[in-house]
Amino acid sequence: MRENQPYNEARTHAGHGRWLKHIEALGITYAAMLLNWDWIAARINGMDAIHERFPVSRAYVCTWKIDFRGGGSPPQRNAWLVWDREWQGETVLRRLYREAGASAGQGVLI
Repeated sequence: MRENQPYNEARTHAGHGRWLKHIEALGITYAAMLLNWDWIAARINGMDAIHERFPVSRAYVCTWKIDFRGGGSPPQRNAWLVWDREWQGETVLRRLYREAGASAGQGVLI
């Protein structure tokens, strides 16, 4: 099976969190990635140390599963994970809804 480039580079298992390590090394102050919601809980391949040094500032979890392939049965839940070096405090969790008029919809991310 062919790996999904560059998504597999962000994965904690196969990619060892390479994208986040690269962002951190470049000194980028703000980044957002649409990732599998399980990503934030990753502990393998040195991810505990990365989460400690460069924690997620905000997480916007999708309340639906995104059907990237159009097959009708998406396997995972996704979230926008945001890293902001100027952020202070705990990680903020918000929920995204795709229904019109729902609170914290995609149009209101901050």
